[in-house]
Amino acid sequence: MAMQPPKRVGLIRKLKEPPAAPKFDIAWYGPQWKIFLKALRDEDCSYWAEIYEKAFTNNFQLDKGEYKRRQEVPEEIKNLGPAAVGHYLERLKDQLTVSRLNEARILILGDKGVGKTTLARKLIDPNANLPDENESTKGVDTTLWDFPGDELRARIWDFAGHVVTHAAHQFFLSERCLYVLVYDGRTDNPERLKYWLNHMKNHGGNSEAVLVVNLKDPHQPQLPINTLQEQYHLRKVFWLNLEKDNNKLEEVRSYIHTYVREHPTWKKTVIGDKDYAVKQELEQLFGPRGNKNGEELISKEQFERIVQKHQAPKPEQLLSMLHSLGVSFWYPDLKGYDTLILNPEWITDGLYAIINWLANKKEHCILSDNFPQAFADQFGEKAMRFPKDKHAFLYDLILQYELAYERDLVERELLFPHLLQEDQPKFLPQLDAIDSLLARFRCNSPLPTHIVSRFIVRHHRQIKNYRKQPQVWRYGVVLEGNKGNTALVRVVNWQLEISVKGPKPKELFVPIMDTLKDIFEQYKAQDSQLEYKIFENRWFDSEVIRELEATQSPLVHQADPSGKLLPLPSERFGLPSGLHVSGNMTFFQGDAQYHDASTKIETNVTFNFQECNVGLQTDLGDLITQLKEVGAELEAKELATAQQKLAEAKEIQDQEKAKIKMGKGLYRFLNKVNEEGTKLNKLVKGLNDGVSIAQDIAQQYNQIADWTGLPQVPKAFLKGEAGG
Repeated sequence: MAMQPPKRVGLIRKLKEPPAAPKFDIAWYGPQWKIFLKALRDEDCSYWAEIYEKAFTNNFQLDKGEYKRRQEVPEEIKNLGPAAVGHYLERLKDQLTVSRLNEARILILGDKGVGKTTLARKLIDPNANLPDENESTKGVDTTLWDFPGDELRARIWDFAGHVVTHAAHQFFLSERCLYVLVYDGRTDNPERLKYWLNHMKNHGGNSEAVLVVNLKDPHQPQLPINTLQEQYHLRKVFWLNLEKDNNKLEEVRSYIHTYVREHPTWKKTVIGDKDYAVKQELEQLFGPRGNKNGEELISKEQFERIVQKHQAPKPEQLLSMLHSLGVSFWYPDLKGYDTLILNPEWITDGLYAIINWLANKKEHCILSDNFPQAFADQFGEKAMRFPKDKHAFLYDLILQYELAYERDLVERELLFPHLLQEDQPKFLPQLDAIDSLLARFRCNSPLPTHIVSRFIVRHHRQIKNYRKQPQVWRYGVVLEGNKGNTALVRVVNWQLEISVKGPKPKELFVPIMDTLKDIFEQYKAQDSQLEYKIFENRWFDSEVIRELEATQSPLVHQADPSGKLLPLPSERFGLPSGLHVSGNMTFFQGDAQYHDASTKIETNVTFNFQECNVGLQTDLGDLITQLKEVGAELEAKELATAQQKLAEAKEIQDQEKAKIKMGKGLYRFLNKVNEEGTKLNKLVKGLNDGVSIAQDIAQQYNQIADWTGLPQVPKAFLKGEAGG
């Protein structure tokens, strides 16, 4: 007779009863608890201090309504930090009732003359008159689109396509918008489309896009739509003639209406009723339903009277919130001004008028005294929109936006780097030889010119003169530091290269790199890879350098007068790994040899492909095993094929042959692993140590890819996971 399992009825009954919630005692934390709460309040985070106190008092029983509100905080508010999020949530709680914000933002981008203004008008009214042939948006036009039978509406921003104005776009493009890209159907130039998609991604992050291909003649361009949809958040593509295809135009209008109405971004965004009443009155002041026939600017004092009228709390907080949501614009960092801007076009029209005025004159500098002439030439009788008492405000706004810098020798004169000549000076310092530090940011797309412009603005006081002429142009600059240090920073193809030379190059190199890292972090589409040149013809990314340092590899040597090899102190250069390159000093790894600058440089630096190959195969084996254990047989098989190719290539010494043998299978696999939301991404994150194994595989693959010339996977591989 088969054995019967033991009786566990009593145990089962006990398990069905939920365990008692653990009790927490604030006293456990002693005096540190009060110190913690005080620190939060000192950081203007009283809301979060109260949340922690409530959590302990209620034994961590969550208020579901409050938790839901925290989940639905608009991205613009989140980006301002925890204090701003706390202020927003406090305002909702204090005002008891809330109203849906009910306004979406649609941003229309594209080259000059492709039909952006036509689309903007026809979205609102399909029977609208077409713009004149010579009519062109000079800055930004904004209009309101009311959806029939729906409380929600959209504000459409139609941006100028002139290249010269693109540097200013960065301050008005933002996340949580729907981007509509208009492309001229008469051209076969996908690179222009990629330019605008990158422009969107740089400033819009994860915002989504709709592409409208304006077919002005029967020709239909060949566009890599599937590829673009894989690389960008491109939701829908429409092919039509904007002037004639009314049925297809209605499809565009219907799609955008549905997208906006159903999108949780705008469906759930709310503000307190008192704040909403203030917002409505500001809009009425500007012009009912956005007709722009009212006031464009008001003083802070006027704003505070409106706030008091509607009994809304804390005007300063409300100013900041309305600014971040794009309702009105307030710049507290500009001291001495109390201007609140109700119409964002006032800013854009003013900035673009100055930029276009200079571009038409082929100049790059303007005195503040010439602002009236610029506005008169651009706007004629309407120049009175920009009264003289507001010129200083615009001047300082340009400086804050890092569009220009003040020239030292001329009082109140602005220089716009992105309006400088495109060609570099004839004579540039030679900084790639002895005692130079070399680095570069390598990108996967053309660099926006304003990356370099902003760098020049930040370092303009260090610009070096040659024969009394400043060595600066649209795509680069030569800087002069203390103690004879010199730097060359310039764009070469899709790379931004940095060379620094001098007795103490780190004193100039480090602040340059800090500035560039800060700027690149603000451009989400660039996917820049920071690399350092440490051998004659070899570049290494910072992760490899840190790994070599962690394993205490003998990276750098120098020779004393006797010829003896000595370690080169890393603190001389101030780099993460003692990084240095020069004609008479080279890094030592493996069997590299030292040669003086007076002799022929013959660095015998070899990449140990076989050793790296074996390590990569081992890690692949670990991942294959784990994938099989969770039933991912197809994925495991794909990896096994890549592992086999590595094994077959192990003894190959020739880089090109190794590249052909390996192929791009592993590269494609790793990209799928790294892409958020894919099946592979979720699989790897669900494995024990899956993320760390994948990161090790990616790192070793990139070392081999650098040696063979295969494409590399992103350096920030699965960033944010497992401490990565």
